[in-house]
Amino acid sequence: MITKSKILLKRIMILMISLLLLTTQATLGYAADKVIDAERHDVGDNALEQGITSYSVSMNNDVIAIKYTHKDPKKEGTLYAQYYEQGKNYTLKLVRKKSFINIDWDAINGNFSLTDEKGRAINFTFNKESKSWIPDNELSYKILEEYKNDIHLMVSISEDFSPSNTNTQVTTLSEYCSDYDNPVENMSIDDFRSIACREAKGECASECSNQYCYGCHEYADDDCDCVCLQGDLFCSCFAIGYPCKECEY
Repeated sequence: MITKSKILLKRIMILMISLLLLTTQATLGYAADKVIDAERHDVGDNALEQGITSYSVSMNNDVIAIKYTHKDPKKEGTLYAQYYEQGKNYTLKLVRKKSFINIDWDAINGNFSLTDEKGRAINFTFNKESKSWIPDNELSYKILEEYKNDIHLMVSISEDFSPSNTNTQVTTLSEYCSDYDNPVENMSIDDFRSIACREAKGECASECSNQYCYGCHEYADDDCDCVCLQGDLFCSCFAIGYPCKECEY
């Protein structure tokens, strides 16, 4: 027979476990007392390619908590994301049962840093003169390679929630010709190569626009000239656009 004392003891144990779970989340730097009810969110193409199958999302002030499921249960976890400067800069923290990875990305100044649960820290800064990423120590590339799959997963998830996830449309009129004598050059840094290239071309388009057409009539390289820290991630892209002019036959 179950006595009242046993029932009371069971309730106390449940309460203690609940408090422990809340305390564990707070020690990660994300308090749990103001988290809103979970919401669903669509999974984007890049995240799907990384094996993400679904999201459950909550928010505490300006920190987004993205709990995700994965085709491989061992890779499931929660990504905490905080965005600045309309999403150009952000902090990401991937938390799993026995590990965490923290990324700070500053696209405006060209800076990438990573820390892990082992206390290791790496940093890369983009040098505009040499057009290259400069590591802070000789082990930075080794640690970056160690986490390349997790980094790609984190950035792919982040893309689905970033406020900077917008398209830049450029239109031209085909009846004009390219003004090769007056090229326009621009650079953009972003976490995805495609976005950095698109933004660099968008900046060129603004400067190319004239009385003949809006945007550049042509680009020297449609894929841009890009320098990336890892694969197609964390890239600085350079675009050269040519304005429209009247054709000379």
